[in-house]
Amino acid sequence: MAADRLSEPDEGCQAAAESLADEPIDEDGQIHAALSEHPGGLTRSQISQTLNHNQTAGQIDHALHALHTAGRVIATRIPTGGRPAQLWTATPPPSA
Repeated sequence: MAADRLSEPDEGCQAAAESLADEPIDEDGQIHAALSEHPGGLTRSQISQTLNHNQTAGQIDHALHALHTAGRVIATRIPTGGRPAQLWTATPPPSA
């Protein structure tokens, strides 16, 4: 029955879904939490795996950029023998 309700959303639900599609993925802290749990850092591919591939590369990039701008993550280029990868690490929380 739930599928029937989801197949024909009302206008309010449709508008909410469209606005959520433009929101950064990390509004609930998933990426920052994953990076905090992996102090050695994660690549974008590893972040995607941690999130069970439920987010697009664009959404992850957008969230990482927002976190980087806010000073909550650091990106480090690492050589791979091919195209360099970026290793993302969480910054320590600010001192109280």
